[in-house]
Amino acid sequence: MFSPGLKLRIRQELIAAQIDSFMENEPLAGHTSLGVGGPADFVVTVRSQEELLSLLEIGKTFGVRPFVLGCGTNLLFSSRGYRGLIVKLGGHFTRIAINDSLVAAGAGASLPRVARMASAKSLAGLSFAAGIPGTVGGAIKNNAGAFGREMAQVVQEVEMCSLKGEMRTFSAKDLHFGYRFCRLPMEGIICKAILKLESGEKEDILRKMEEYRRIRREKQPIGKRTAGSVFRNPPQGSAAQYIEQAGCKGLAIGGARISPQHANFIENFANATSDDIEILIEEVQKKVREIHGLDLDLEMEIVACKKD
Repeated sequence: MFSPGLKLRIRQELIAAQIDSFMENEPLAGHTSLGVGGPADFVVTVRSQEELLSLLEIGKTFGVRPFVLGCGTNLLFSSRGYRGLIVKLGGHFTRIAINDSLVAAGAGASLPRVARMASAKSLAGLSFAAGIPGTVGGAIKNNAGAFGREMAQVVQEVEMCSLKGEMRTFSAKDLHFGYRFCRLPMEGIICKAILKLESGEKEDILRKMEEYRRIRREKQPIGKRTAGSVFRNPPQGSAAQYIEQAGCKGLAIGGARISPQHANFIENFANATSDDIEILIEEVQKKVREIHGLDLDLEMEIVACKKD
């Protein structure tokens, strides 16, 4: 954790910059869907571009790179905490505007909310996102997708802020989308996106959205403390299939277990620690490798865990 003297100086700088929405020693368990994570030195919510630029300047002054946290739905933080600045995008960064077939959405906007607003305007193309928890920025960074669709198919351009405070706009081709990832063209923070959708029949769009939600409810551990899919699907077959065939469905380490409902989900069913989850991940990877000769790659992001 930061020294008391450094924390005092950062606190003073935040107050001087009129960034008043911040918490110190904030447990990250309450900011993630897994419900795991120790205290972060600072969790700061910026509500305007000016506040974001001020925060980046503070980070630069003290040699600290802010970590952007959306809804925390695909992350594992260490139970021992996070040394640094966590930044959340609120206010201005959660706005959504629709003009014809273009949707302008702040990176902090809820992806399901964007999908619902688009459907209300009879715009098709985001039905797959109705059940994906998370923010627009996180969905773009991870090229979130489901049911054969992904963010790469709807993103037209993104606006980013570099770590030096420079604002730049990039087209979708600049993001080099791949399966559950994109390669951002510079180090920085996604602030806004323009999504290009298509006109459709509202009833058809709503019907498809409800069908996708129904499938999720039937197949996934909705309502449990999870971080979504743990592993990326390999080129052939599904990660869940390989995990189940390796005998790992229901496997538990401490308070973490492979979901009995869907083998590519880890449930925090009994106050799991980050170590429980990491060890479980390693055990599953080991068993799948032994049985299938296959290395499963993580889809979930692990932040400052075992080796922090």
